[in-house]
Amino acid sequence: MKTLKKLPWSFLMVFAFIFYLFLIPLSNAQSDTILPQSSQINQLALKTGSYNLLLRISNPIVDPGEELYIDVYISGYGLIKFSKLSFLLSPNVFDSSNSLICSGFKAYKNEIGFCGQWNKIDEIGSAIELTAAKKIKNGWLTLYSPYPEGSLHIISETSQQLPTDKQAYAPVNLRMKIHKKARPGPQSIQFVFVYYNGESWVSSVETAQFTVRDFYQRNEWWIWWIAGIFAAVITILAGIKEAAKILIKIWSFFCAGVHWIRRWLNKRSKHR
Repeated sequence: MKTLKKLPWSFLMVFAFIFYLFLIPLSNAQSDTILPQSSQINQLALKTGSYNLLLRISNPIVDPGEELYIDVYISGYGLIKFSKLSFLLSPNVFDSSNSLICSGFKAYKNEIGFCGQWNKIDEIGSAIELTAAKKIKNGWLTLYSPYPEGSLHIISETSQQLPTDKQAYAPVNLRMKIHKKARPGPQSIQFVFVYYNGESWVSSVETAQFTVRDFYQRNEWWIWWIAGIFAAVITILAGIKEAAKILIKIWSFFCAGVHWIRRWLNKRSKHR
């Protein structure tokens, strides 16, 4: 009897052990389809980093003397240190004395925003460090910190606007003045982003392309308008010319008729 009473319990224990062995691979398979939790994301942040530049141009078609706005974002995840952004300017395309670049953090009360300070751009271009950090309650905030905390999005992928800002700013903002004597046609600025990903130095290259319009493209509407008026005037003048020719012919016939009548009348007076 004792053996009969112990048999169901041992059977249940064996069944539970087999079920546990079956459940382990099933739970591992399900974990691949579940979104990563904050703890898992924090672990991913310690892996080798990979980042790329994202560019947004205000207007890809500009005129000499106008301003071109370029917003620079950085997308990626993982380890990153000692990052910098550099670019070169084509000669006689930009007015460097009136071109500005803005980067870094700024604060308003408990809020953090972008575009800490505007600086002039050199004639050949600029190179800026992107390793700035801002002290916050929970530690230090960098461009590559998760936003919001515990997500795969990072701050450098977003625009930020403080209550004192008139607009939202990107991590890097360029306000480029097109030279008044800029050569018309396709133009570009090449941006090079260099960073250390925890194992080696890596670079990401992106090009901002735009077009400077020539005189005809800038004044196309006026040229067509003047051409239309000129064509109308020519048509009217041509019509007047044809009408004048007809009037001259009529006048010639009239004068010839009067002259013939006079001759006829003179001949009759002589015969009398």
